[in-house]
Amino acid sequence: MMSASAQYASVPEVFAKNPDQVVPGLKYSQLKNLYNPKDAAYLADPEYGTGRAWLNLLVPGLAQYTMGEGGLGTRYLLFGLLGEGLVSLAAYDSYMDDIDPHYTPIFSSNSGDYYWIPVFGGAAILIADYICSISNAKKVARVKSLYDYDLKKLGRRVSFETMPFVAPVRVGDKVQPAAGVTFAMQF
Repeated sequence: MMSASAQYASVPEVFAKNPDQVVPGLKYSQLKNLYNPKDAAYLADPEYGTGRAWLNLLVPGLAQYTMGEGGLGTRYLLFGLLGEGLVSLAAYDSYMDDIDPHYTPIFSSNSGDYYWIPVFGGAAILIADYICSISNAKKVARVKSLYDYDLKKLGRRVSFETMPFVAPVRVGDKVQPAAGVTFAMQF
């Protein structure tokens, strides 16, 4: 079995295919072509844990919202609402058909009741939405963790250095030593 230090010793310095394109403020749609989510296994402490994906069991898209991907979160939220809406509409239609003799049902005809179509369709949309949003959240978490790692690594290329010095300074007719500080930035 490989030791932890040997495992993380092989971590690439930069995970991105093109490190020149790694700039702050990128969204997942721009990052998914730069990073391979499988490389996240090299990270000892990922910024975005894949445990966030399970937030999507509460509300589809919630994990994407917490990672700053509002567009993806909204997409999964709307598909979840569509599935729930179809099931609710079929239940309401069936209920009203049973209690009100003057109600004209939406999912019924002379040949029979078709309430099962929107119920199963809505349930299928809802289940697919939950599964897709959870798997997408895991992938987004991995890619964004790699991105944050690269931003931190690339940010370390800038170094700041201060150097104290003493230099002779002419004050009137006399030359006196004066202390100073030189500030240098390398990038």
